[in-house]
Amino acid sequence: MQCYVDEARTPIEDASVDWPESVAPYVDVAELVIEAQDTSTREARAFAEQVERAVFDPWQALQAHRPLGEVMRARKVVYFESQKARGAA
Repeated sequence: MQCYVDEARTPIEDASVDWPESVAPYVDVAELVIEAQDTSTREARAFAEQVERAVFDPWQALQAHRPLGEVMRARKVVYFESQKARGAA
């Protein structure tokens, strides 16, 4: 993740501006470890179907944590269309 510094060096609304690491260094915030699983069982297939119907996107958050910027607002539309296509919305 990179943190916002100021509007001149790390503008939220202009996705064409590179945020140099010297201004906004990358910070690791998590590590995701997924162990090997047997996906052939009935329970695993049922869980996979449940996951496909679930909604996972950055907009499912508290208002204070919602994404910023025009790119993220555009992605919101795409996320919703994907959810509808999967029967999750």
